Amino acid sequence: MSIENGKYRADGNNALPPGTYRVRITAPKRSQANQQPGGPNDRVEYVPLLLPPWNTQSKLSVNVRPGKNTFHFFGNKGEEPGVKISTD
Repeated sequence: MSIENGKYRADGNNALPPGTYRVRITAPKRSQANQQPGGPNDRVEYVPLLLPPWNTQSKLSVNVRPGKNTFHFFGNKGEEPGVKISTD
């Protein structure tokens, strides 16, 4: 899922079936090689804006249940990420 303005949404065609999912949050950054998206040298490189516990070393998981699920991810620098869960 994409995060825009700090929010994400999985519903309709993007809905997740019930189950347990590992959460990894990453951030792409456009390469300095070409500032024009779609140009011949355009590429996106991975830039670790978040610490490894949020992405490559994530131990965070969520259990998606049938119905509406809301997951609020939080954390401070130097701390393990956490999640608050609400379901309807």
